[in-house]
Amino acid sequence: MSRRPKTMETDPIWQTGPMIKGKWLLVMGVVVIGAIAAVGWWVLRDTTTPVAIDVVQGEFGGAAGSSAGDPGIYRYRTSGFEEIDALSGARHEYPDETFMTISVGECGPVVRWDALEERWIDWDHCGPDLAVSASATYHEWFGIPDLENETCADPRPIAGIAGEITTTVCEAEGILETYETTIMGQETLDVAGVPIETTHLRRTSSLSGGSTGDAEVDVWRANGTALVVRMEVVRRSATPSAVGDVTYSEEFVLDLIGLAPGG
Repeated sequence: MSRRPKTMETDPIWQTGPMIKGKWLLVMGVVVIGAIAAVGWWVLRDTTTPVAIDVVQGEFGGAAGSSAGDPGIYRYRTSGFEEIDALSGARHEYPDETFMTISVGECGPVVRWDALEERWIDWDHCGPDLAVSASATYHEWFGIPDLENETCADPRPIAGIAGEITTTVCEAEGILETYETTIMGQETLDVAGVPIETTHLRRTSSLSGGSTGDAEVDVWRANGTALVVRMEVVRRSATPSAVGDVTYSEEFVLDLIGLAPGG
């Protein structure tokens, strides 16, 4: 999986990516206390940076395909945010347009969503049904970077027969996330006036092993591909830290703007 070099961790995320978890929050609590004692509150400033298309193009670095679901860069109408209550709290509003990149991985497509320089997710798809075998999530709060990788003993399906339910347990640094995937069925969505057949799945998850929380994600993917046509996400978590429980929440909706992959 591709990685922006702006991270401190390279240890082994969403389907939808794990909710923000214990190790980083504990570290953040210690760092925050030390920083406050040393230089005061004014040092800890939380900022966000929209991702420029030329940055995404530079990271893609490949040849775009010609059909929907081929490698390339896709644009999404976006609404949503993430927020955390650490310190005096902080909130990241997502831009009106964000990017998702499909590239060729070792086993299958690698899909990466860039929301902000401070927030991105990618998913490894593997096998003939393009199930999600691993994922990674990046957050940055108050200038503190955190990269976490999640692996699953059994991959999370993205296709199947309507009504099928699959349970999968995945792990990221001692935090377990239990996913239940329900295949909702086939639906036709409109993208720039073009009807496209999709598989709609709903994936709910819960955390254990140090953090508590839950998430519900609805995803519509173009049939036979890893291309997300629409995604709706709501997640919440709470994690003990050196400065008390830290809560995190995220909500966003993505809608594909056009079917042609860019490069």
